[in-house]
Amino acid sequence: MMISIGFMTQGLFSICRHPNYSAEISFWFVFYLFSLTAGASILNWSLVGSVLLCLLFQGSTALSESITSNKYPKYHRYKTEVPRFLWIWNPFQSKYLSPFLE
Repeated sequence: MMISIGFMTQGLFSICRHPNYSAEISFWFVFYLFSLTAGASILNWSLVGSVLLCLLFQGSTALSESITSNKYPKYHRYKTEVPRFLWIWNPFQSKYLSPFLE
């Protein structure tokens, strides 16, 4: 039985608050790496696009998280325990959160 607290805390959302943005940032970073392997210089237009999109994601997540924090009081604890974009896998660490944020 699943009790809803208003926002996702299970699956990918238990290790990263914005897995969709993490995937997008990773995609653009890999796109930049492909441009390097194709012979482009280290400073090229794909780097500019990647950096600008990362800045866009930083701003949009800050806005959405401020709205969510005001709407759901339990979101503050979720923010303290789960990283925004990147996570480090540790096999000895237990799950970040219980499903219901006690």
